[in-house]
Amino acid sequence: EDQRNLMVIEDLLRMPRRVCRTVLHHPVILTYIQNRWKNTRWTFLVSFLLYLLFVILYSSFLGMMYWRHQEQVERIPVKFPSDCRREIEVAAPPRSKSSDGDVSLRSGFSDK
Repeated sequence: EDQRNLMVIEDLLRMPRRVCRTVLHHPVILTYIQNRWKNTRWTFLVSFLLYLLFVILYSSFLGMMYWRHQEQVERIPVKFPSDCRREIEVAAPPRSKSSDGDVSLRSGFSDK
């Protein structure tokens, strides 16, 4: 593809809006745009249809992943206790004053 074709489009986009409208309605520019559209129409339509197919397939994939029929859900019965008492806290074992400074005595690895 010729780089000059792209330069024409870039120049048109840089123009102020009022000037751009008058230039775009000129017969030579209209003919240029129509010829370019004839050449790129099928590429645009194919890419649009592929994108649309992707969006539809991806949306259906996400829908199937998060939406399930009630018959397909496997339920596991869980038995809850009849009373919900708070658990009893277990007190920490008493410390001996001799083992406060020595780690080996507190961990139980000492010979004493």
